[in-house]
Amino acid sequence: MAYSRISLAAVAALIISGCGDATLDFRNAELSNGKVYQKGGNEPFTGSLTNFPHTLIRQTGDLTGILAGLAATLDRMKRPDESLRFLKLICNGRTSEGNLDGEVSCYEPGTTTLRYQAHYKQGAMDGDFTTWGKHNNVLSKASFKQDRTNGDVQIYSPNTGTLIQQIQLRAGVIDGLDQRWDDKTGQLTYQAKAEKGFYVGVAESWGPNGRKTGEVPYQAGRVNGVVRAWDAGTGQLIEETTFRDGSPDGPSKEWSKNGEVMKVGEYRDNVFYTASAAGPSDSTQLDSCVSDYIDKFHSTNGENVPINNEQLGEWEKWCTQGQHSN
Repeated sequence: MAYSRISLAAVAALIISGCGDATLDFRNAELSNGKVYQKGGNEPFTGSLTNFPHTLIRQTGDLTGILAGLAATLDRMKRPDESLRFLKLICNGRTSEGNLDGEVSCYEPGTTTLRYQAHYKQGAMDGDFTTWGKHNNVLSKASFKQDRTNGDVQIYSPNTGTLIQQIQLRAGVIDGLDQRWDDKTGQLTYQAKAEKGFYVGVAESWGPNGRKTGEVPYQAGRVNGVVRAWDAGTGQLIEETTFRDGSPDGPSKEWSKNGEVMKVGEYRDNVFYTASAAGPSDSTQLDSCVSDYIDKFHSTNGENVPINNEQLGEWEKWCTQGQHSN
């Protein structure tokens, strides 16, 4: 009999413990200093909180960045119908001492369509994060630690469900690979590497057919070296420009998609100066350009009208900047 009494007491304790998990509908809740209370209560609420608006979820910089990036991707793919941007989601979750704590799931109002799920620890995002489209299709995934993205941030195509972007982050800062894929062919279309928030090495891009379209060299987060671009259709090199510390500075050359030279010159102090593709000297080019301005001046004003040195200096400046007389 003693054994039976102990067992019944244990069961009773478990039942009482289970009943202690309070549930509060948000219409009976109120907020004070950022914490959830039962209306009229003096202690922050601990238990299950139901039917609360998604606006109760604190919008950290990292969370906002993911949602904004997802919205921009959906806009670019002409699928704003899948966006969470203008939805007023209704959520269920747990709180501990007035703060979100545990799993939070948010739905389209009046439905069971899950669109947002995240995990929290004492009010901060901590754990897996996922958003879905209207048809149970995953749109984004990420991992958080103390409100900062920590791990892979992934974006999925609303059309095919395939992974189209993945960025590796640590403590909210890009640290690893930044990769993108075409949602139809699965082809890698962009890849760059970053270390502690700064891009390093050569970022490369490709078309959906796998043909290379660009190379951008980075040093400590700034473009340094020769930037190259190729035509996506023909594979022809169409541009080479030298950059220093993020700005064009040095030789530059452009071609048509058929390989015809279109522009040759160089950048100095962020200003482009043209040069002849055929290869005459800079001084010959300059003299010819100034002569064109002189001829145009005389044809307009008369052969006997004098030209002062100030005017000649201005024309010379225009010519060195690539501004030729029509």
